[in-house]
Amino acid sequence: MEIRWGQQQVPIEISAMPILNEQGEVVYAIAVFQDITQRKQAEAERIEFTQALARKNKALEQVQAELAESNRTLEQKVKERTQELSHTLQVLRATQAELEVENALLRSAESAAGYEYHVGGSLPMDSPTYAVRSADRHLYQALRRGELCYVFNARQMGKSSLRVQIMRRMQEEEFACAAIDLSEMGSRNITVEQW
Repeated sequence: MEIRWGQQQVPIEISAMPILNEQGEVVYAIAVFQDITQRKQAEAERIEFTQALARKNKALEQVQAELAESNRTLEQKVKERTQELSHTLQVLRATQAELEVENALLRSAESAAGYEYHVGGSLPMDSPTYAVRSADRHLYQALRRGELCYVFNARQMGKSSLRVQIMRRMQEEEFACAAIDLSEMGSRNITVEQW
């Protein structure tokens, strides 16, 4: 209830207790009135605080959603840029390798008379006497495309040296390379039937 007294309004709480006679009839009642102004103010403050907190939580959720969207956009842009840069790096590496082959072809054409010959086995990777041929370019490009390649030629014509040179170039581009020498497998103390 509220009691209005001039300009003032006083909220009150009433507790009542009936007094009964022997027949169970209400004879009179005792009522207690208590001023609950402070409780009402505390309740109003609590409601206002709860509403303000709900508004702040809603604003925080909106900021978090915007931040999450910004993060997703940024991550996507970083991913796309990384892919672009990786592709550009691959193109640059391939171009560099092709230029190395072309330069080697030019050098080998210019200084053909100054070779020191190496007999048996493959030439070292940095051998200045390695003669780069156009087949080197074709093999390198085919391998980069993932094609299966065979190199057929007579003995002592540079197949092993070609393998060494191409493996070096491919390893510089972070390709995994392996060399397996089948000529050593089953070539000693073995019969035709065992082979």
